[in-house]
Amino acid sequence: LITQNKKNAALAPKKKSELIVRSKENEDRRIGINIFADVFTEEDDLIWPLQLIDVKDREQFKVLYPLLYKLPHVVMHYLNDIIFPEVLAHQGLKLSACGQELGGDMIFGRRIGFSGTPSDILPQELGTCQYERGSDGRVTHYLTSPAIVQHVPIRAGWNSHTLLEFIAKADPPFHALIDTGALITGMSNKGAAEYLLKSGLEGMKGVVFLDELDRQMVLLRKGFKVVKLSDSGLAWGERFTFYDQVHTTGMDIKQAVDACAALTLGKDMVFRDYAQGAFRMRGIGKGQTIKLLVVPEIADRIDTQVTIGAGLPAHEQSTQFQQQGSNPRELDAIVTEPQFLKDVVSWLMINSMRVDGVQYNLLCEQSVGNIWRKRCFGTLKNDYKSIDSFDSCPPQLNRALQVFRERIDFEIENNIQQSVKYSEKISKLIHLHGDLLSAESDNKIATYILSTIREEETQTELLKRQPAQVAHIGAADAIDTNGVAAEQSFNREQVQEQEQEQEQEQEQEKEKEKEEEKVDDIEEEEFIRQKYARDDEDPVPWCVEKLAHTPAGGSQGFYPLSKFSIFKNVIRNDDNLHFPEFLWLSKNHYNMQWTMSRTLRRLKNVIVVMEYEPSIKTDEIGLRTTMHAAQGGLGKVLQAVGLASGQFTIEQENILLRCFSMFDVDDDGKLTAEDIKHVVAMMGVDNLSAELVQMQYKDSIAQRGGFSYAVFKEMVRDVAMQFRRQEGKYYVLLSLQEAEHFRGILHARKNFPLLNSELMAESYTTAAMWVMNDYDMS
Repeated sequence: LITQNKKNAALAPKKKSELIVRSKENEDRRIGINIFADVFTEEDDLIWPLQLIDVKDREQFKVLYPLLYKLPHVVMHYLNDIIFPEVLAHQGLKLSACGQELGGDMIFGRRIGFSGTPSDILPQELGTCQYERGSDGRVTHYLTSPAIVQHVPIRAGWNSHTLLEFIAKADPPFHALIDTGALITGMSNKGAAEYLLKSGLEGMKGVVFLDELDRQMVLLRKGFKVVKLSDSGLAWGERFTFYDQVHTTGMDIKQAVDACAALTLGKDMVFRDYAQGAFRMRGIGKGQTIKLLVVPEIADRIDTQVTIGAGLPAHEQSTQFQQQGSNPRELDAIVTEPQFLKDVVSWLMINSMRVDGVQYNLLCEQSVGNIWRKRCFGTLKNDYKSIDSFDSCPPQLNRALQVFRERIDFEIENNIQQSVKYSEKISKLIHLHGDLLSAESDNKIATYILSTIREEETQTELLKRQPAQVAHIGAADAIDTNGVAAEQSFNREQVQEQEQEQEQEQEQEKEKEKEEEKVDDIEEEEFIRQKYARDDEDPVPWCVEKLAHTPAGGSQGFYPLSKFSIFKNVIRNDDNLHFPEFLWLSKNHYNMQWTMSRTLRRLKNVIVVMEYEPSIKTDEIGLRTTMHAAQGGLGKVLQAVGLASGQFTIEQENILLRCFSMFDVDDDGKLTAEDIKHVVAMMGVDNLSAELVQMQYKDSIAQRGGFSYAVFKEMVRDVAMQFRRQEGKYYVLLSLQEAEHFRGILHARKNFPLLNSELMAESYTTAAMWVMNDYDMS
């Protein structure tokens, strides 16, 4: 199909103004050929609008297939949406890209970004992050305040079902479960919502959850029916909300002002996840509160990490969680202390440092690669025309393209690879792409990044050499740069998927908010199948020699566009639009007689307009123009239209004065060069510039000491005179069949007068055709 489309494109007309109609022989051009005869048949009234096509209706596709199967849009849809996703899913070679392309200056010269959870791990070319003053401190204050957040210890032997039962039967009740720790496993979101309703949630009429399409749905207690949240009609205090781990970021669901949410902790959580999940409660600190559910395993990790961070020996570590569940009353007295909330934040910060270390190394690798990727991208962008085939492609373009290609290996290693220092890996990459670092600045940037990585490794080695800290660092799973590469390879895909999911959730939430602002849903207009009349559609021929006369006589079959209407109203005759007198319509495009029959007919598109100026002007406008010109030349013509000097009406004078005062910003009675530019721009006249106006009226400007109102009025009068020169020209809307034949006549008489009767005449009839589209005329 693509090959056939290329052949069809090669046969297309070269000039934009040409119609997509081409006759094979001069004889065919003379007699005319209807190229649509083989496309549209008597069954063309069976073609429905595309948005109403039923893809399972074979009869509709039987009519549509011959019309659509060669269109490039259809081919691209078939390839991109059906073939490529199926075939390329397991391709071993793909083009790679990352955030460097958006954050760097490879694509955009200037970038600006915003994030609710900012970070300094940014591309070097994007610059440093500018933090909002006090924002992080306010978040930390809320999450460590016992008046807002209180932790609840969970006994040993817990599972997903016991957690849900604990939440469903809690007193006072919870209004939401924010599962940032991903503790609810083994069931779908709908399954968790159903289990909550069956386990308790007294006073709640439904549970809000996110389905597979990220839609906010409600499982109603009555009949366990699932409906959209916007259609449920439940008050904020009558529904429970379940945020699964994927949707704890970027999802906004309204809650009651005094709502209390249960929030879980997971072993891989970082402070960002904790803050994002907690602030699903938009009224936190303003009446809404959080209960932090802490399972024994997480409590033990918090105790271990925080104790090591405090510099205490291992044998002095706190045992406040080791006996969890043995004495609940004593345990409650311990864990409700404000210090525990600070310990939670400290532990999450340690996890954040560990994750940021992995991401920082990945950023350094991407920053170094971005140096030669920019050079290769510029090479491909400048020399892409040289690519014809793989064999004839220049070597430098092949080299540049290989940089963006990434081999994907689906094999699993049999043994664990020996780790190497990250600086050695970066050094090998720089050496491998050394031929692409052509500029001195590129080498400086690469050297700077490499030295930064080596400095970080040196600092880490110094810390590890301290004897008192060796055991603690090992127990705390501290960052080891030798193992970063292995962990990065396992976590890279997961991080990318999480970022994509978060971006999609934020976009969907914005779209959802826009939809909620609309009071009424927009209903799609239902297509009503009508019986369109197709009789009396045979084209009526007219003689091209009749173009020597104005269309007022009706010999060509044209009628004024002002008389066009679908149904003629006998009672009121002024329902038509009042178009200018030079716009006409061919009855082959739409016949005036159809307006009286009151039958349904399909309107033709406005595609081709014929512009012509007859040599014989016998109409009223032509006589008036000729008479005035004969009586006194240009001045008489201007008086006829009311634009001669001193002949402006009072209304016209007032309009001109208001316009002049609007452009005269400083009210000195003169227009500056900048003001003249605004005047010309507002007039919207082609081939008219401020420089041309100043040059044309320099004598008047010098005589009156500037561009005064008199000069302004003179310019308006002259521009109006240019428009009056269009008198005698007519614009006629033609049908495609008429345009096809008339185009053949224009080409056949290219070097001769349009009309044979004017071979020896003093004046000629001139004509041209325009092809219309949505934006301009060609």
